[in-house]
Amino acid sequence: MPWVSGVDEIASETQVSEGWTYAVLPIAAISAIDTAVSGCGVKTFHGKKFKENQTSDYELFLNAIRSELLNHDGAHLTFTLLETTWKNQFLTSTRRIVSGGLQGAGITDPNAMSIAEHLFPGLATLQRLTSKTPATIMSIEIDSDNVSAKLALNGVVISGQTIATAKILGFAYEAYRKKLFPSSPQLCSNGICALDDAKSRAIQAADVFGNFALSYIFVQLGHPSKSRALKASIFERVFSNEITPGPIHTTATLTGPTNNDIQLTQSGGLTLRIGS
Repeated sequence: MPWVSGVDEIASETQVSEGWTYAVLPIAAISAIDTAVSGCGVKTFHGKKFKENQTSDYELFLNAIRSELLNHDGAHLTFTLLETTWKNQFLTSTRRIVSGGLQGAGITDPNAMSIAEHLFPGLATLQRLTSKTPATIMSIEIDSDNVSAKLALNGVVISGQTIATAKILGFAYEAYRKKLFPSSPQLCSNGICALDDAKSRAIQAADVFGNFALSYIFVQLGHPSKSRALKASIFERVFSNEITPGPIHTTATLTGPTNNDIQLTQSGGLTLRIGS
């Protein structure tokens, strides 16, 4: 059974802490979620676009995802923020690996290099997070931004043939996976694409989970806005059986002039994972 992973970037208010949010689900679960929310007024779910009068729709959406997590072994929602020192080390390391690999293959196109270096750290993290997922093959849908959107537009000429940057990134993904995380799912053919979130339910799931999880962390640390408090309450109602605030209090603190940001207080990062 094919699986899909929605991938989105996540960051605290002024990017003191940054990372990624993922929704890893079988295709059958995406269809079930679509059916569950078909009657909602909201057609495209996006954390930053949430409004109070949409509370019931967003709660239904997250409950539908949770039901599919329970139905499918290995399905999960995962949110990870990197501590500043580790973030710099990890980004430098993974970018060096992918750029070195591309150069070793004779690829020096600056646009392809920039795209690969931007996206590869989040993809490498996904491999680690899915190393015990029972899925054998997976496609990856990345939320489109100014860089990832170029995946579909940019190509590199190799031996007289134009090869899409997305395909080149897929080659790098598989090489890294086989070396470090061979038990994580194999990337399917043409398996990496950048999509607007309106075209990907998996990206919507990753986005809303990450955004609401971040609000939950802010509230737990004592700085809720009205919107954050509402998102946090929805998050708690849906995932109360799976989350405990203890790790948040021991690994994170509010920072910034008005305590409007999150700083991690121990090396590594903070990860919230719902599912198996």
